Amino acid sequence: MSQEYKEWNDPEIPQKSAELIEQSEQKLMNELETLFQEPDEEKLSETKDTFREFPSVTLMDGLTLERLQRERFEADELADIAPEDYTSASDISDTGALLPGQIELDKLSDRAMENISGDVRNDIPLWHYQLEPSSCAVACQDFALRGTGNDTVSEQQLIDEGRQLGIYRDQGTYYHEIGLLAERHGMEREMLQNAALEQIEQIHDAGGKVIALVSCMKMAYPNAFGFWRSDHAVEVIGIDRNDPQDVRVILNDPGREDGQGLSVPAKVFEKAWKTSKNSLVALYPKEAT
Repeated sequence: MSQEYKEWNDPEIPQKSAELIEQSEQKLMNELETLFQEPDEEKLSETKDTFREFPSVTLMDGLTLERLQRERFEADELADIAPEDYTSASDISDTGALLPGQIELDKLSDRAMENISGDVRNDIPLWHYQLEPSSCAVACQDFALRGTGNDTVSEQQLIDEGRQLGIYRDQGTYYHEIGLLAERHGMEREMLQNAALEQIEQIHDAGGKVIALVSCMKMAYPNAFGFWRSDHAVEVIGIDRNDPQDVRVILNDPGREDGQGLSVPAKVFEKAWKTSKNSLVALYPKEAT
């Protein structure tokens, strides 16, 4: 009996267990280093398979060493996602205007998409520069229609319809008229003022598209003093929360030659949006309402 007790308390057992765990962790670290040096799907698959090689040690509450290391790996992978990973660098022009970066779709991962509202992969390619100096709201309705599968009309057709109906003119479109052309082509319209980014996300979640009224000057010079009025319409195609400290608003801006998939800091967008009392028009395909 005493001999069995001595064998059970052999001091080498915990030492060997610790060595085994340390060796397993080192093996994982080596595999991860190899993965990041040669990042491809096969390497990733091989690395994830190494989790199964950990000894079946249960730590607490059913937590195994394999599961612990897997969760650490996934948490680190998620923590590394930031808008800079899939957005071109922003810049400042010679006149001091903000030049926001643009979403680079080929770098936009599925994991990054989990924290971006809307359907930016579908909507960004639909951007085009507006046809007339004041047709921004019409262009945004064209984006919204095509973004929900209606490609039977063009911006030029919508401009012609708007002129005939008296809801588009050389000076542009009034707020209460925005969305009427899209409504004629099968969408349903909702107008909101004093809205918030969270409401935009809710509209996106419901399958809707968002047109917001902003000040061009305040968007370009967010820290400029003075009284600025909203004078432009943009389509808000996504709210990017991959970095809680750097929330971005993704726009298709028809009034800029670089307006495709703009990634604008939320604080900048909100300053420009505030000039219209945070006004927006939500457009839904009828089946989504």
